[in-house]
Amino acid sequence: MTALVSVASLSVDWGRVVLTRTELMSAADSAARAGAAQLVNSPYTATAAVVSAAGMNSANGSSVVLDPAQYAFFRRRNVCAMIWKSSQRLQFSR
Repeated sequence: MTALVSVASLSVDWGRVVLTRTELMSAADSAARAGAAQLVNSPYTATAAVVSAAGMNSANGSSVVLDPAQYAFFRRRNVCAMIWKSSQRLQFSR
């Protein structure tokens, strides 16, 4: 019986991890689309659009918050890009 409860608990926890990952990927996709749409105007409006779009999403029951100091937009010729300044791994806690 203990093994069954342990496996069930692990299944629920793993399902929560997968759901949170999916929610974060959706938030990142919508933020990237919003930033790309505004990047034509200026990097500053793109940054504001990214933070705003990410904040409209939630992951694991809380709002997604992006720190603009962690990424930068740049534009060269006809290419626009967004780079992450930090190589830290994301850590989740409650």
